[in-house]
Amino acid sequence: FEFPRWVIVAVMAGICAMAAFILVVFFALRGGGGTNTSAQDAHSADEPTPASDVANDDPIDEATLIQQAPDGVIHFSAASAILKGDPRKITPGGRTLVTNITSPDDRITWQFHVDTPGAFRIEATYATAPGDAGGQFIVSVDEQPSKPSTTRETGGSDSFTSERVGFLWVRRSGDHELTLRPTNIPASGSLMQLEALRLVPVRGATQGS
Repeated sequence: FEFPRWVIVAVMAGICAMAAFILVVFFALRGGGGTNTSAQDAHSADEPTPASDVANDDPIDEATLIQQAPDGVIHFSAASAILKGDPRKITPGGRTLVTNITSPDDRITWQFHVDTPGAFRIEATYATAPGDAGGQFIVSVDEQPSKPSTTRETGGSDSFTSERVGFLWVRRSGDHELTLRPTNIPASGSLMQLEALRLVPVRGATQGS
């Protein structure tokens, strides 16, 4: 039994029509999906970056790890200090100073690395205005404080002196934190203008001396 020729032609035409319809639907769906994706990408590009992904551009007083010099001295400049509380940095004539040390809650700190631990003499370079003398402060390494030191009048806020203000032990090599903390603010309301601290090795010292 053979189908009439017109039946075969009709069936083939129907198959071709169905295939064409499927292809049209497929490409229509594919094209629409691509359009939506592009629109979504464009919308995403216009959206602001979430705050959590934005870098913080306020790195005030970032910590700088200070290295011990070959002669064993460790120099702590005002420029590299980390300030907490009221102290501020000023640069009169290009000379960086820490000023406005007005409260026992103020802290001036430095991060540093020691290769050769031991006993150190603390030296401070600072200036005091008339009436600023008589304030007291301590210097500590980690949680170990020195004895209180007293500022003296240097002849004016632009007249600097370098003097020994105490002793400290650094008991191990590695990273440490040095902190200057006021303990008594003079009647003028300001401790001093600080330019630098230094830790100078004390040769031959024995712990407890």
